[in-house]
Amino acid sequence: MDVCEYCQHFPFNEQDILCPSCGAPRTLHLPSGTVLADGRFTIKNVIGQGGFGVTYQGTDALLARNIAIKELFPTGSLRTQNVLVTPSTAPAIFEQQKVGFINEFRVLARFSHPGIVRVHDVLEENGTAYAVMELLSGETLAQRIARQSRLPLPASTPSHVLSPRHWPSSIPSAFCTATSSQITFTLLPTSASF
Repeated sequence: MDVCEYCQHFPFNEQDILCPSCGAPRTLHLPSGTVLADGRFTIKNVIGQGGFGVTYQGTDALLARNIAIKELFPTGSLRTQNVLVTPSTAPAIFEQQKVGFINEFRVLARFSHPGIVRVHDVLEENGTAYAVMELLSGETLAQRIARQSRLPLPASTPSHVLSPRHWPSSIPSAFCTATSSQITFTLLPTSASF
């Protein structure tokens, strides 16, 4: 038996398509093989999920490369045949979030720096928005913090910054990716709108 991704507390039976408790579909993620942008991008699998969206690994058929696809999918949203359905009480709020999401990734696309993820495209489809980015390997910042007590920062970094007691108590796993030599930001916290 599975636990509902939406309400988190009512188990599915094997024959259930919808959650018997809240009516959510069995999964909130786009299925593997879903295509976007008239077939250019294909979803492979989920690699992360947070309060405002889902990140998938995918492929770019035009450029023949693996990519990351971030989908705006705020908490409380549902999906009907791959189309996002926002809660009926929040369509105006969702539209603001969508505009903010698109604008944030348009700004990120202007940067070219090894410490910031490269954005390849932004699109609207399925009633929501998507950002197509380079696919990074490594561990999340949360995983790095759990594994070691110091971040890989320059030796000139003040010691109080390196102390875990100064780190936020909850660091989103999608915030950045760390390799042995650098941290790359995958989402810059510049807007509180999403």
